[in-house]
Amino acid sequence: MSKSPKSKLFSNPFYVPAAHESLILIGAFSEKTLPQNNVKALIWNVYKGKDPRWESEFRDIIRGHDLVLLQEAVTDHRMPKIWREHFGKYAWNMAASFHLNPTEATGVVIGARAECFDLKFVRTKSRELFLLTPKIALISQFKIEGREDKLLVVNTHSLNFTTTSLFIKSVEEKIREIDAHKGPLIFAGDFNTWNTKRWILLVQMLSELKLYPVEFREDNRFFKLDHVFVRGINIHETHVLHGFKGSDHTPLEVVMSFE
Repeated sequence: MSKSPKSKLFSNPFYVPAAHESLILIGAFSEKTLPQNNVKALIWNVYKGKDPRWESEFRDIIRGHDLVLLQEAVTDHRMPKIWREHFGKYAWNMAASFHLNPTEATGVVIGARAECFDLKFVRTKSRELFLLTPKIALISQFKIEGREDKLLVVNTHSLNFTTTSLFIKSVEEKIREIDAHKGPLIFAGDFNTWNTKRWILLVQMLSELKLYPVEFREDNRFFKLDHVFVRGINIHETHVLHGFKGSDHTPLEVVMSFE
């Protein structure tokens, strides 16, 4: 366990867990592989479930998805209960960026009905200004029905309150972990691209891996912080789910198949 930093914005010290404490599994997968076609994925920063509308919206929105990528998930008394009781055929793997207390962690989650392989996380070496908290990405592989190669999925929550140079370094940390992968790839989540410079640099860096951003139709988000980059994947449908208000982020949905 790391020494608890003193943040100006947390009333109690948080702590960054050791590597063996950082991966948390809730539930169990029900399928061995992902299908080749009509794979449905959801990407959503759930704002720690703070909005009272979140719980009912989450139950409505998740059904029918093969992959669920959440940011700002928490292991409080509600989220794990919903995962177990309402979505018991999914394995919910969390990478904890930090712990608010001994029983409550926050981080990113990949939920999937299919079995995942080679789970690992990349925690940023840099910290947020004032908060002093790190951000984290979770990396997982999935078998695809009828194929030898695997899908690599990266669910990220990028640094927000930091310099552009540290933002770039944090993206490079993730790239080093995935650049050897030869199969299809999804790199998605909350990238905190709140200015044009960050966005341009991000696109340039990921294009070197032949990862390109998915364009969403009818996308009138004021701040476009959440994105999906893909390689070796055909995108058939995209949706910005404006009707859901249980978070300060709008859920994104893609329907895809593998090239």
